[in-house]
Amino acid sequence: MSKIADRNVNSATAADMLRAATIGGADALGRPELGRIQPGAKADFLLVRPSSLRLGPIDDPMRNLVYLGSQHDIDDLWAGGCRVVERGAVAGFDEADVLCHVQTHMDRQRARFRDAGLDRGLGPFPPSLPTGDGGVALPAVTTN
Repeated sequence: MSKIADRNVNSATAADMLRAATIGGADALGRPELGRIQPGAKADFLLVRPSSLRLGPIDDPMRNLVYLGSQHDIDDLWAGGCRVVERGAVAGFDEADVLCHVQTHMDRQRARFRDAGLDRGLGPFPPSLPTGDGGVALPAVTTN
């Protein structure tokens, strides 16, 4: 947005953005032990998959990471000295299992509103795309 507001493509470079997200944020909080890799600092860090289609082709690694990177590009992450993401998966977190439980809960809540006559398409769960019968077509959630 700064590039648009300033009408200058060189406004807020990738290095500026990375600095603001790391050292700048730590300094704003008055926490000199955060946001940098140096003796006495808390060295949380991550490894990024540079071969990701979302990131490539790589011209400037910092620019690609700042402007194109997302959580999907993180391969490994250490926080507080512990590895919390390994090969792209959060340690001890079964995403498919959690999604299944959350979807089951959502389906139960929708049924409760429907059974109580409170969900007529205009209530807390309005359909984005009507099916013609007042409902909405949702994809089935499956887990492996």
